[in-house]
Amino acid sequence: MPSLTDRYVFTVLRHIPEPQRADLDKELRSSIADLVDAHVGSGATQGEAEDLALRELGDPDRFAAGVTNRPQHLIGPESFPSWWRLLRFLLALITPIAAVAHALVLVATGEVIGTVIAGLITTAFGVSIQIAFWVTLVFVILERTENPRHPNWQAQWTPDQLPEYAHDRRTAGDLAAELVWIGILAALLLGQQFWSFSVLQGERVPVLAPAEWSFWWPYLLVILALDAAFAIWVWRRGWSWLAAGINVLLGLAGAIPLIWLALEQRIWNPEFFSSLNWTPTEFGTTDVITAATVTVVLGIFIWDSVDGILKARRAQTGAPSKVSGTGVRV
Repeated sequence: MPSLTDRYVFTVLRHIPEPQRADLDKELRSSIADLVDAHVGSGATQGEAEDLALRELGDPDRFAAGVTNRPQHLIGPESFPSWWRLLRFLLALITPIAAVAHALVLVATGEVIGTVIAGLITTAFGVSIQIAFWVTLVFVILERTENPRHPNWQAQWTPDQLPEYAHDRRTAGDLAAELVWIGILAALLLGQQFWSFSVLQGERVPVLAPAEWSFWWPYLLVILALDAAFAIWVWRRGWSWLAAGINVLLGLAGAIPLIWLALEQRIWNPEFFSSLNWTPTEFGTTDVITAATVTVVLGIFIWDSVDGILKARRAQTGAPSKVSGTGVRV
């Protein structure tokens, strides 16, 4: 498990340009070691000395900004790291929830697919602007009415706030879970053709359009097989920018045909709805079905692509993530 010093150094280096990281790594570790030795010489234990040394160096984000001479004056150098961490957290949490909720409302009210997509984008943009404005305004007011260093406004940074690091967290269990999920999707795609719960005139009615077995459904089975091979490759090699790029390409290879088929109304089998005695009025308009399908496919693609990019970034720069059992969130 990484020590406090490792975690501090990793947190600093993620903000440093790659060519400078090796030298700064050595210098920073040497400085920390010197401070630790000084505190041990004063009677502190090794653990206490390390904690005191890191407190002297201060917030690693602020330390990195000083090393790179990166300006942090939008809010002010003292409170910029806190402002930036809070802003990122709120944008990642609130924006997608608000955008998807608005899109679902549009789908439920029968809006056409173009309106739903436009509403999704504009809501995400508008909510992001609102969050950025109000968070920034609060920090500006606090900076001009209170001392940012005052403990009542902002707690002093401590080593306890360092994120945990676990660079190789992908286990055989993770791989098995992903392969099982891919297998379930493949089984559903095959099973709906032969074991549908819907029956019409004594025959089982597939959920998906049978005509697309001529190309598109076998094509999706191939994509799922490639996803399984990709999962095994990432498990063996780890995440990288190459892996993130391949992940996006595989996502596009599956999402684009599905969205096109949905817009052409070629995914769902009309006889399936007839077998359930669902008329267009009772079940919903064709546009609603199309919009819901496109929203789900697009949402899964965006989520999976962003997740892969974030994993690649963590692997390449040492950026932290939530580690199971620690309660650390970044």
